[in-house]
Amino acid sequence: TGTCEAVTWTAWDGTSEITYDSTTKTAYIYLADNVEISNALTIPQGHTLYLCLNGKTISYNGEGIIYNNGGGLIYINGAATICDCENTGCIKYEKTQKYIQISTIHSWGTLNLYGGTISRMNANDNGHAIRTRSGSEFNMYGGTVSNDGTTSALYLENATNIYDGVITCTNGRGIQTSGINLLVAGGTISAGEKEAIDLSATVLTLSGQPTITSAGTDSAVIDAGADIIKIADSFAPARCISVSKSGD
Repeated sequence: TGTCEAVTWTAWDGTSEITYDSTTKTAYIYLADNVEISNALTIPQGHTLYLCLNGKTISYNGEGIIYNNGGGLIYINGAATICDCENTGCIKYEKTQKYIQISTIHSWGTLNLYGGTISRMNANDNGHAIRTRSGSEFNMYGGTVSNDGTTSALYLENATNIYDGVITCTNGRGIQTSGINLLVAGGTISAGEKEAIDLSATVLTLSGQPTITSAGTDSAVIDAGADIIKIADSFAPARCISVSKSGD
């Protein structure tokens, strides 16, 4: 273990049970080496996990726990904060399997991302790098979220705030939403073939200086449909942004 300010970080080998403080139900762990896990990591409801990737990689060789309409490598039912003090750490899911909605991180709770790469590598699958569910919250302050498939890097079903970091999908969309409030205040969002941001029943607020791009020649950068886009006074995008809009 090592001490960081007032907390103690404990090395995790990817197989040992994570010990949470009995009072706070909080654990601080870091990767001492690359780990390959065979069972999905679950953060229980009411518990908080701080995970430092420490420049190492978590990979996965199992099928994931299958919930209704989805599976995942990491399940967040409580809260998780992910950081990476070495800037080369990664959580990746790249196994080809028959289930079409397995994502690298599947969250019903609170996820704060400060560093590291969350990667979904399976071009034949419909999973996402991060998928959030109703009742969840996602805050992105840094790091990278990537998917080389044809869906999206992020599929969001509840409140999300993007302040910084990189979101990219090689053959699909950067972000897809369903019935949420989404703040994009910074960072880079890019798509290879489709829209960088695809909105559904969403209120999108744009502020700060984000870079939002799509390489798809027939795609607007943002597909707003009939949804609402709010522009903050501070909004000064790094590049021009095209929007496809329909409805009232």
